[in-house]
Amino acid sequence: MAGPGRRPPILAARPPSHSHRAAMLDHLRRQFAHMRWADQQVLARLSQGADADSLRLLAHILGATKVWLTRLDGRDSRALEVWPSLDLAGCEELANEIHPWSERYLDGLDEESLGQTIDYTKQAGEPSSGRRIDILAHMTTHGV
Repeated sequence: MAGPGRRPPILAARPPSHSHRAAMLDHLRRQFAHMRWADQQVLARLSQGADADSLRLLAHILGATKVWLTRLDGRDSRALEVWPSLDLAGCEELANEIHPWSERYLDGLDEESLGQTIDYTKQAGEPSSGRRIDILAHMTTHGV
């Protein structure tokens, strides 16, 4: 039983085990594969008739993914647009760029790297940082 100010044992902070980190990396790979599939489905639907709001939202999702991938690669993302103005062909081109890029990025990671802190500069020029695993999880849920 937990006393005052003590966390219950099940909630106590523990470093993740090797098998847990390996499972997380595998989960992230599946999430990114799903993200690619979902983007392909949306692009196929929009090719039958795209409205401006749907294109704008898809362009943002794809553009934000490129921004995060750039940051994860240790490069400055400030010249990139988080809300790019893209037509359907531009969205398709960007999707064809970011999805193989994200697969290559994930393939270059190991379990230990998931907990590393990534330093980056926000679009407005402010320095920031985040754990790699948190950034990757954010990327996979951003368009949901």
